[in-house]
Amino acid sequence: MFTSKKASISTFNVDGVGPFLWGLGGKRHGTRGDAESQDMQKISQWKISPCHRLRLVVMTGPGRSMLYSLLLFAIILSLLEMYREKLASSELLTIFGGFISSLLFLVLLTFIGNYQESSGMKTGWGAVVLAEIVALIAASTVHRVCVTTWAEKSLAVLLDVCMDKEK
Repeated sequence: MFTSKKASISTFNVDGVGPFLWGLGGKRHGTRGDAESQDMQKISQWKISPCHRLRLVVMTGPGRSMLYSLLLFAIILSLLEMYREKLASSELLTIFGGFISSLLFLVLLTFIGNYQESSGMKTGWGAVVLAEIVALIAASTVHRVCVTTWAEKSLAVLLDVCMDKEK
């Protein structure tokens, strides 16, 4: 979408849904004006389904994304360990613990990939294996069923990441 890292971002309301960010290379506007109406006309001329028009586009560099993913990793891991007795108390919460562990996998994979990209190394399956091992250990501290549900959900997340990478 963006042609450069310094592309400007416009905000506008789409059919009363609320403010959305869209990088169209125009000026930054605080209220809806003529330039935003022109942006809306450009968007309506595209041959895209309406649900894809409302997609929120926010791009950050690898350094900022690496910082955000590290902070999310620390927060999710600490909350997972703080509430591990509660998550192991019922069957539904145990499944939810596996879902949280798969989020931990995704955030750690993002951190490792951005670290490798910013340091100039090539990302590969080593990052995936490392993130899976760390998330596996975190899930196993909660309950052994969390490991099973984590494996199912992390494979689905990994498949989704690979499919997005091919696009």
